[in-house]
Formats: sequence, structure tokens, C-alpha cells
Amino acid sequence: MGGIEEDMADRRSCYFQSCSLVCHDSNDSSICRTFGKSRPSCNLHCFHCHHLHQFWIFVGYGKHVGDSVWTSLRRQAVPYAGDLSPTFVDCSVPLCNLALAHVHLCYSHLEADWADYRSCREIRKGAAFAVHVFVSWLFVSKLRVGIVGTAIVLDFSWWLTVLGLFVYMISGECRLTWTGFSSQAIVGLWPFLKLSIASGIMLCLENVYYRMLIIVSGYLEKNDVAVDALSICMTIFGCESMIPLGFLAAAGVRVANELGAGNSKGAKFAAMVSAATSLVVGLLFFAIIMGFHNSIALFFSSSAAVIKAVNKLSVQLAITILFNCIQPVLSGVAVGSGWQAIVAYINIGCYYFIGVPLGIFLGWFHNSGIWGIWIGMIGGTVVQTLILIIITVRCDWKAEAKKATNHIERPEYSNQ
Repeated sequence: MGGIEEDMADRRSCYFQSCSLVCHDSNDSSICRTFGKSRPSCNLHCFHCHHLHQFWIFVGYGKHVGDSVWTSLRRQAVPYAGDLSPTFVDCSVPLCNLALAHVHLCYSHLEADWADYRSCREIRKGAAFAVHVFVSWLFVSKLRVGIVGTAIVLDFSWWLTVLGLFVYMISGECRLTWTGFSSQAIVGLWPFLKLSIASGIMLCLENVYYRMLIIVSGYLEKNDVAVDALSICMTIFGCESMIPLGFLAAAGVRVANELGAGNSKGAKFAAMVSAATSLVVGLLFFAIIMGFHNSIALFFSSSAAVIKAVNKLSVQLAITILFNCIQPVLSGVAVGSGWQAIVAYINIGCYYFIGVPLGIFLGWFHNSGIWGIWIGMIGGTVVQTLILIIITVRCDWKAEAKKATNHIERPEYSNQ
């Protein structure tokens, strides 16, 4: 049971973390900025939604490759825990990630018609959750098809969400943004394809970053305890990260909308409020973890060794949560301002040229084990956060607003 619990806990954490870079790249500034202009707003969004379809399909398969590589490495490091992963990945990942492509395509479209998005969001979540619970109970508890049944249920729930969003989108409820399919989808395809390729590669790298901790822990002594403890920490981190990821999406869309409307002060204010609010949330969770570090693992395990290991890692977990409450919002602001390429290079440099080498140095050459490896990887996140803060503080918002306005008025968009 230890292997099953660890596998499923870690699988949940990977789904939470996978959204991070997706949000970085999906909020294409040219989509969001259409709110600022009344005339081209509807068709310009439709024009880019066709490109988003190709973008998300590519990202979905990119994530599939990343998951497969991660599973292979993890199986070698922790054989007993990795035995179930290939079965789950083979049954769930291909269809799930193809569904993920379409889900985010629909989300991006609905976010452009914010009133419609708010009205359908709660209904969609409630209905999908209710169906998912029932089908999970049917397959796992009654039919007893095991982990394969869990994968099938996950596929079914994702595709049910896709169907619901798509039907809602084309049913006439999104009259402000949906005007039907258009041949304009082929205009500007090559630049968007380049963005798709870069984003797919970045998604694989982002997916592996913090999960490298679990891979490395498999080579340590008493790796069963290390893997269990890290899986618990990553699951807690993944659950909490949903809050700053929500701020990321909101900040990206809001900043882009204000820039598209030529409102530089509104964009700056939205960035400041989003960052401050997310920071408060991060401080709250930081205090909770530090205050209950002795008992937080009891929600996941009754093993004294695992609880003790999680307690030792609580400081790193709290620091990771704190900085990852600031960084996603700043990334959302950067993406909403049209700095996608800059953020992508920052992520590569900070994660894999600073965080990973520093973690290896502290973990192996400084004999600090998994504690030192995690501290080094936090160092990469800290550097990334500081760079994004500097970029945001030094931003000329008036120039960005003018650039956004000129982008909307380009000839290829103005006649849509």
C-alpha cells in the first residue's frame, strides 16, 4: 500500500504543478488585450483561438513526453514505487493531455468574455466534480478495476469537461467573442507555431524541476521514507499553488486588458494588488506550515519515520510556498504585458543554470543530502522572483500601453 499511496499522492502533485507554465504561455497578450478596443475585440480573439488549438495540442504531447521520461527515471531510482506509474501513465496521460489542450483552449476563449466565463465556471466545476466522484466510486469501489480504472475515470472526467465547455461556448452564450470558425486561422500561423514549440519544451522542463527532488531521493539511503516524505511535501505544495496560479491567470488577463485599453495606471494597479494579495496568502500558509510542522504529515501518513522526515523538510516547504506565491503573479504580469519570451529564458536560466547546479553542489559535494538539494532549487526560484520583481518595478507602463494599442491597430487585425 505504501507504493500505491505514494504513487497516487505524487501523481496528484504533478497535475497541480503542470498548470504553472501552461498559464505562463496561454495568456497570449494579443488575445487578452482585445478588451480595450470595441471594434476588433470579437473577431481578433477568434483569430487567435484557432492557433491556440494547435498550441495546446503540442503542449499536451510535450507534457506526455516529459511524464514518460520522468516515470522512466523514477522507476530506476525507486523500483517498488515506480512499478505502478507506467500503467497509470500509459492509460491516462495520452488522452488526458489531449483533453488538457482543448480545456485550456476553451478557458482562454471564455476568459475573453469574462461575464460568460464567471456564469459557467461554478456550474461546470460542480457538475464535473459530481460526475467524477460518482464514476470514481463506480469503477474503483464497485467494479474494482484498480489503478487502470482510476486512469479511465480521469480521462472520462477531462473529456466531459471539454464537451461541456465547448457546447457552452458555441451555444450562443458567448455572443461577444464567438463568431464561428474562420479561414483567418492560417494567418500568422508560423509565429504561433514557433511559440508552441518553445512552450512545449518549456513545459517539459518546468514539469521536471521540483519533481527532480523525488528522482534524486530514490538514490539516497532509506529512499522509501525520503520518497514518501517528498511526495507529501509536493502534494501540499501543489494544493496550495492553485491559489497563486489563480492570481497568475487573473493578473495576466487584467493587466493585458488594461494595457489594451490604454490604461497604464490601471495595469500597474492590477499588478500591485495581485502581487500583494498573493503575498499575503503565501505568508498565511508559511505561518501555518511553520506552526504545525510536527503534525502536518498526519493528514497523509501514520508512519513515525515519514512524519519525522516531513518535519525536517517543513522549512524548505514553507519557503518554497512563500516564494511560489510571488513568482506566479509576477509571471502573469509579465505574460499579460507580452514578455513571454523573456519569462521563458528567465525560467530556463534560473531553474537549470542556477537552481539545479546549486542543489547538486549542496547535496553531494557539501553532503547535505536532500535538504541541500531542495535549498539549492529554492535558490533558483529566489533568483527568478528577484529578476521578475526588477522587471516589473522598472517597467514603463505608459510605453507598454502604447505598444498594446499599436498592436491591436495593426492592419492584419483591424480588418477582422
